[in-house]
Amino acid sequence: MTDEFELVGLEDSGNSVKVRSALRYKKIPFRWTNRSLKNNAFFKKNAQVPLLPLILLPDRSTMQDSTPILEYLEAQYQEPSIHPDEPASRFVSILL
Repeated sequence: MTDEFELVGLEDSGNSVKVRSALRYKKIPFRWTNRSLKNNAFFKKNAQVPLLPLILLPDRSTMQDSTPILEYLEAQYQEPSIHPDEPASRFVSILL
């Protein structure tokens, strides 16, 4: 087991970059793996569906889709929040 997350994504995937940005903003240790033909077997072994991004949690379980991943990160690492404090802005942030 490791204490580091592994994020599998693509540079041109907005959802992958969004999760990577949240990990960086929250200063959560992670390793970025660019999805490629070289690691296709690894991706297929760990992915439930062929969606990006894929994140391997420190316990090596996996999550996919940026919204559930961001919700998980926000619940586990509340500070700094990825959402603004002001209620209306926070609502819009969560909605989008």
